[in-house]
Parts: sequence; C-alpha cells; structure tokens
Amino acid sequence: MLKKIAIVLIAAGALLLAAGAIFLATFDVNHYKPQAIEWMKAHKQRTLAIDGPIGLSVFPQLAVTLSDVRLSEKLDAQGRAEPFAQIQRARLALQIMPLLARRIEVGKVEAQGVQLTYLRDAQGVRNIDDLLAGPAGAQAPATPSPAAPASAPASAPMHFDVRGVSLHNVTLRVRDEQSRVDGVATLARLETGRLASGVESPVSFDMALDFKAPAVRGTLTGRTRLQIDLDPSAGKDRADKKEKQAREERLTLTNADLTFRGDTPSLKNAQLSLKGTLALDAARSAMAAHQLQATVSGQVAGLLLDGAELSVAQLDYEPGAQKLQLQTLALDFKARQGGNPLRARLNWPQLQVQGESLGGSALSGDFELGGSTPVTGKFTSSAPAGNFTQLRIPRFKLTLDGGAKGSGEITTDIGVQPAGARVTLDKLQGSVKAQAAGQLQAFSVAGAASYTGGAAQAVQWDLRGVWGGDPYSTSGNAVLAGTVPTIHAKFELARFNTQQLMPVAQAAASSEKNKAPAGVSPAPEAIKSGATKQATTDAIDLSPATAFKGSIDASVGRLTVRNIVFESARVSLRGDGKRLDIPAFAAKVWQGTLSGSGAVVPASKSIALKGAAEGVRIEQALKDLSGRDHVSGTGRVVVDVRSAGATLAQIRSGLDGKAHVQLRDGAIKGINLAKSLREAKAALTLRKDNVHKARQEEKTDFSEISASFDIAQGVAHSKDLDGKSPFLRLAGEGQIDIGRGTIDYLAKATLTDTAQGQDAAELAALRGVQVPVKLSGPLEAMEYKVQWSAVTASVAKEALKGKVGDALKDKLGLGKKDEAAPAAPAGAPAQPQSPKDKLRDKLKGLLR
Repeated sequence: MLKKIAIVLIAAGALLLAAGAIFLATFDVNHYKPQAIEWMKAHKQRTLAIDGPIGLSVFPQLAVTLSDVRLSEKLDAQGRAEPFAQIQRARLALQIMPLLARRIEVGKVEAQGVQLTYLRDAQGVRNIDDLLAGPAGAQAPATPSPAAPASAPASAPMHFDVRGVSLHNVTLRVRDEQSRVDGVATLARLETGRLASGVESPVSFDMALDFKAPAVRGTLTGRTRLQIDLDPSAGKDRADKKEKQAREERLTLTNADLTFRGDTPSLKNAQLSLKGTLALDAARSAMAAHQLQATVSGQVAGLLLDGAELSVAQLDYEPGAQKLQLQTLALDFKARQGGNPLRARLNWPQLQVQGESLGGSALSGDFELGGSTPVTGKFTSSAPAGNFTQLRIPRFKLTLDGGAKGSGEITTDIGVQPAGARVTLDKLQGSVKAQAAGQLQAFSVAGAASYTGGAAQAVQWDLRGVWGGDPYSTSGNAVLAGTVPTIHAKFELARFNTQQLMPVAQAAASSEKNKAPAGVSPAPEAIKSGATKQATTDAIDLSPATAFKGSIDASVGRLTVRNIVFESARVSLRGDGKRLDIPAFAAKVWQGTLSGSGAVVPASKSIALKGAAEGVRIEQALKDLSGRDHVSGTGRVVVDVRSAGATLAQIRSGLDGKAHVQLRDGAIKGINLAKSLREAKAALTLRKDNVHKARQEEKTDFSEISASFDIAQGVAHSKDLDGKSPFLRLAGEGQIDIGRGTIDYLAKATLTDTAQGQDAAELAALRGVQVPVKLSGPLEAMEYKVQWSAVTASVAKEALKGKVGDALKDKLGLGKKDEAAPAAPAGAPAQPQSPKDKLRDKLKGLLR
C-alpha cells in the first residue's frame, strides 16, 4: 500500500514539475505590459511607457532585463506631467535559494542611459512619496500589534553579496528647496568589483557636476579600493560587543585618489585632489585617516593658489567618545597675489584629546611674501590646552620682518571649538611698522575677534589701536555665507588719509596728478581735439555697491581724500546686495559744512545725490573738485540730481534735477565788466561788439549773486541770474552743457552808480542802460562778447520813439533849440540841423 502511495506522490510531483516547466517555458511577461501601465495610471496617477521587451527568468535566479522604460511625474489636473525616470537598458539577477538563508546574492548589476529626477519643496513634500507609500487608503497602525510585542528581538540582519556594478550615462536631476540644492549630476561611468561585507573591491568612476546651488560646476574622477563592513554578527556576543560594533556600517577607502576640476562658490578654476586612506562610520559620525594628503589649486579672492598641500600622517576623530588624535599635521601653502609669490608652512607634530584630557606639542611655522616689498615671518605657540569641546593654543606669536620697509609682532590666544566650527582670537595685541605714502607708518591693534564656520560663516570683531599716531576703533559682525556678505560695522578714526593705503610710488604719482599749475588752463585746441577727454570717457564701475548687505557707519575726525580735507566727517551706508543707499553724510569742508544723502543702483547704472553746502568758499570747492575756479565767494549751494550711465561722460550727459547757488562777497572770474564799460566810448563810436577771451586775472566783483538751474539731459538751464554790487546789477539767462563742458549764456549788466576816476562823467551817462554780455564756448577757454551794437541801437530807438522821457531829451539838448545850436560864424548863414544829426552829435559828445 505504501509503495503505491509513494508511486502516486512521485507521479504527482513529476506532473507538477512538468507543469511548472511548461508554464515557465510558455510564460511571457510582455503580455502583462498593458496591465502594468494601467495599474500605474490608476493607482499612482503616473504614465508608464515600456517600449522595449522585458526579459524574465525565475530559476535558479530571478533575472529581469528592461529596455526603453519611461515613467512620468504625477499627472496634473490637465493630465500632463514632466518626466520622472527613464531607463535605456538595465539588468538585475537575484539568486533564489540564498534568500531562504537570509542572504542577498546578486549578480552583476548593469544599467545605461538612466535619467532620474528628485524634487522636494519647501514643505518637505517629495516627488517619490507616492511611490514609497502603500496602497491607496492604507494607514500604518497607530499602536503596535499585540502579536508583535515591543520586547520581541529584532530579526537577524541579512547578508548581501553583489558580484559587481557597471553603470554608464546615469543622470540625476535634483531640486531640493529645503536643502537649497539645485543641479544635475551625471555619472559617465562607474565600475566596481564584488561588493560584500568585509570584502575589499576596486572602484573607479567619472562624473560631471553642474549645480546652480551651490554653484559647483566641474568633473570628479576617482580610483580607490572600497570595503563596506556590515557585520551581521555584531551585537550578538555581548562580551565582544564594542569590538564588533566598531565594524558596523563602516566604509573604508584605501589608496583613494579623488580629483575635482572646475568651479566652486569660493574657488575658481579649481583642481582639488585627495589621496590616502579614509574610513567613515556614519552611525557614530566618526572618521579616521592614514597618510592623507590634500592638494588645492585655483583662484580665490584675487589669490592664485599654486598647489597648496595639507598632509596628516594619522587622524582619528570620534565625537561620541570625545576622542581626537592627530599625528604629524603639515601645511605647505603656496600662492601668488598680483604676481607676487606667497608661501606659508605649518607643522604640528602631535595632538591627543580624550574627553577632558588634552595633550600635545606646540605648533610652529614660517611664511614668505615676495614682490617689491618682501616680508618674511615666523610663528610659534605654547603647548595646547583645554578639552575636547574647547581647544586653546596660548601665546600664539607672529613675528614680521620687512627689512627697511617695516617690521612687527602680533600675539594672541587662539581658541578652537570643533563642534561649532568656531575659532576665537582673545587677548589680541600687535604692533606693526610699515612704509606707506613714502613714510614709515606705525600701526597697533588690541581686542578680540572670532570666526564661526559651517553654514553661518560669521565673523565678529571688536578692535582698537593707533594708526599713524592717531587712535581708531572698529566693531561689528559679518555673515559671509551666500553670494553677498551681510555686514554690520562701525568705524571711528581720529585722522585718516586715503594715501595711507597707497604704495609709495602710487601715492607720489597721485599727489603730483592733483597739483595743477596756477593760472594755467588747457589750451582751446587741446580741448577741442579731445586731449582732455579722459575724464569724460573713463568707465565707472558701480558693482562695488552690490558687494554687501547691511550697514556701515563711519566717522573720521580729519579725513583727507585727494588733498581735500574734511573735518568731523560722518557717513552711513546701507546695502541690500542690489543697491547702496547713503542715508546721510556730513562734514566740515571749504570753511563751511556739507551734508546730504545719495543712492547707487548698479543694475540700472544710476546714481542720485541730494546735498547742501552751507557757508562754503566756492572758489576752493571748485578748485578741489574740477581744477577750475571761475567763481569766488561764500554762500550756499543746493543740488538734487540723478543720472545713469556706464562712463563719466554718460553720467554728465544724463544729469537731471535742480540746483541753486547763492553767494556773497565774491567775483566772477575771467571778465571785468567795469573795465569793459569804461571802453564804451570807443565801442559806441565804432558801433562794434568787443570779443574777449576770459582771463584768469580779470574779475567782476559782486556783493551777492544767486541763480537756480533746471537740469535736463546734462544741460543746466537758468533764467533768474541776480547779481548785485555797488557798481552794477546783473541779470541773465542761458544754459551750461555739463556733458560737453560748454556755456551759452546772455548776461545783462546795468550800471547803478558812478565809479570814481577820469571816466566818471562818461560812465554816469550809461546809468540805467542795459549792456548785454554774451558768454560762450568751452568752460576751459570761455569767450565773452560785450554787445555794444545792441546798446547803440537800443538807445537810438528809445530816443527816437520818445520813450526815454523828457529828462533824457533835456540831457542830450534835444528839447532846447536855441541853447543847443552852436553859434554861427560871423557873416555865415545859419544851417538848420535835423533831429538825427543832433542825436549823433550828442552821443559823440557824451563819450568824448
């Protein structure tokens, strides 16, 4: 009976095997493509496209081959969606039988032409959340199931074993608003050997990075031997728990050789390389390194790094155990700045930290700065102190030697907080003597400063000292993270000369450039030929106005800028990274006061200025600002102007706004109206206008003068010139072309009183007569024309029309026929005269 039963079972088993074999031989997974596509659309609201064949084998390994597969993002309300994933070709084979023994054994993983997109918004919602979620409407239980008590032991971890990985042309697009990451990483090639816990495998890869945030663009290549330690027996043997736990989740790169070439936010044209052995333990945030060497080349903030090297013989860092061990740290910093070589070397033989215990050796080093002013120096310290959370390097001393150009010494206590990436400088004391502006300047500093790295990248300082014999102080903070630093700072200086910051040769050249020969103006032909066009064509760079966000307030007791001396100078700056506002500036200058506000907007290349000068000596101001002094006097100047342009010429030609000038006790230089009026006799006799070149030694004095200007497109229009003096009154209208530096103005002078001297009688006859004076030409070589022809015509016209009144007729003798006629010679008949002849005779007599 048993024999028959056995025969039946064997036959049934054979039948099942045969049926299974027939099923596997005839099963075609491609028949189920429509169902998979429909399921994805119905349950995940995504579009799945499978254009290539699907290969599937079940025994002895589960192998899947895919080609030309595309999956979209979740469909929007209009049924549209961006691509989420695309696979040109992929193959994965998983062994079946090892799964029964909780082992994952995978054949070689191969893929090429893969494109993936990862998105996360500011609220943390990801574009993969719906794919990771369970069936629609399913919810995780709020409390553990009674069948699975909390005290139940965790299941044993599974082993993994991958024969190898081969990936080609894999692209990952990332836009993470929470982490502020936006860019594309393209893995051109990744090849590995066998990947299994405790097995060392060769790994090589080539990839490209193109990120907007952070701004990283370049290539990354690597060669190493990779070992992953995920020991499944860790934690089972409690007697050996610590030793085994040390091997959990440990990743080791042996003989690593990693190289990056490209740009980073702070380093341009970078070449970064890392060589050595590096071990990382993610679970404990621990790191260990052996014979590690990092090399950096590139350009940062005007500094050209030329293969700066940092090497460490041994490093063990384990924050959880408060452990830090450092053996033979060496830095060889090589760079060039402005073509001048810079080199610094540092050596730190040993540092050991375990909790509250700290020991180690002092650090030392030296540096060299080449160029026209070479400087050498060295630095030393005492042995470090502190603990794991706070490392102190006391009595750090830096000694500078610039030969005859200067020397100095700086001491401080350095504090380091590794957890907060914070470095402090306490008890900072220093004194330096350096040559500047042709003389040896003494500089001293005292105070404290700190730097916090990481995401903050913040600097704080509170410093004071003496510069060139005058005290100064400054305090503030700056956040350097981001594209534009945020700065809040205050500066107070007793005295400052901008030439203190210039090299000797440059300061001397600047000083000579600011000296103009007395009384010498450029020749007219030079002006017309454009020999002085540098001032009108120089480009203006407004980009520094976007260099910071925040506020800067500065005050200087005595500020010298290009030989202009400002007393009690104060200025406030406010920036937002897009524009610079000057809410207020004030100073005593030119024997008066200056105050106002302004703004600079680089995006539109525009500037604006509002200001008032009270009680200033206008002659001195004009000399300092433009090298000209056409007007002298004391008074008030108010401006409210704005403009835009990329060059000084465009700024001048685009000026718009208003200005007002009111002066007293001064003179208009280049023209002497009193002298010109005394030449009236000859001019009226010849009925010819006199044209004169403006001359520095000539001037017209006034007791007060004022004018307002409407400025449009670089041309200042004025209609209300009002000048007064004991000798004359002055009115007029016209325009000054600021962009071209020319004037076209008609002044009208009226004699109000008689000057003393031999011409007094003649000038008295011109009282009340308006004399037009035309000013024209370039401001550097202005011409003025006294229009005597208009005076003669006006007087004749008024006399003939009778509009001058009886008083003028009596004065000319036109109203007294008997007395006006000259006596006829004896025996000669009397000749009657016409009114025209009488007028001509009287005008000649008036100026005889």
